[in-house]
Amino acid sequence: MEHPTRLETPAVIGSFWKRIFAMIADTLLLGAIGWLATFQFADRLIAFGPNGRAIGLGVSLLYFGILNSSVGGGATPGKRLFGLRVVKRSGARVSLIRSVWRAIVYLVPIFLNGWFFALPPLAPWQEIAFSTVDSTIVFGMELAMIYLYIANVSTRQTLHDLVAGTFVVKADSMGAPVANRTHSVHLVVVSVWLLLFLAGIPLAWPMLKNFATSNPLGIDIKGQTAVYQTVTAQPGVLSAQVNTNTFTSWSSGGKSETTTSLDVSANLDHAVTQEESRTAADAIARRVLAVKPDILGQQELGVTVRYGYDIGVWSQWQAYNYVDTPANWKSGKATRPSKKAK
Repeated sequence: MEHPTRLETPAVIGSFWKRIFAMIADTLLLGAIGWLATFQFADRLIAFGPNGRAIGLGVSLLYFGILNSSVGGGATPGKRLFGLRVVKRSGARVSLIRSVWRAIVYLVPIFLNGWFFALPPLAPWQEIAFSTVDSTIVFGMELAMIYLYIANVSTRQTLHDLVAGTFVVKADSMGAPVANRTHSVHLVVVSVWLLLFLAGIPLAWPMLKNFATSNPLGIDIKGQTAVYQTVTAQPGVLSAQVNTNTFTSWSSGGKSETTTSLDVSANLDHAVTQEESRTAADAIARRVLAVKPDILGQQELGVTVRYGYDIGVWSQWQAYNYVDTPANWKSGKATRPSKKAK
């Protein structure tokens, strides 16, 4: 006599708060690893500066990619702490390749957010194009993840789960198939949202073309590029930023005063004392005045000398800021640092 087939109990989707707390635990653990790395590798990390985020991204990809896969048992320490596992719809653990792909979709927007790219001064249309692509990846994908975390109640799949075809379930139900499905309305909302961000480039093209030909803001791209090139050519300078800023202030009598300044920030590839930073700032100022002598008509030249690193999970910076008139810089009478910032 044949017995009826017993229906297998479906897997239980991990709760919203357990996933949040697991993510916080993993973030704190990665931060602690980054903090401990400063004691052993500080000098090497400083040599990478802002580009140290590539190191942090690589470490995080290994952390989430390996541990959430079948190789690592299907869970990071944070997920294990709160009784969660990453599985496929069948209930089986995910392969290493699938887990790494899932981690890439999750981590790239996070690490791009705040990543300082050492680029030469860009024309306005180039800045708009770069910002549009960057904001699509960062804010478009991050906000899509947040929306899915909150709204996708049935499966709690967020963007990286949907792309990789994975689910986060309770550990004691791992092995059972996942019966829940993401409602199609959430897929439509996320698709439309990301398409709106991607549409920013063709929609902005007429404005980009206008900027490319007319430069209505009157930005001296050629002059800023010359300053950038001469500063980054100085030994020990890892990267630089060059900006022209105009500030207008009004007195109680209604009179206005406008100050124009050229601000140069140099990221060093090594640590320096305050006195050494002053020497470096003087050398940078001399280079700036040599390639852009018309700055003598401006009221201020600001030079910031900074060193440190940012690996995404941990960052540490030390900066010395010097501001004075171009004439004083040229004569060697520039003041001591106006402030010391960390």
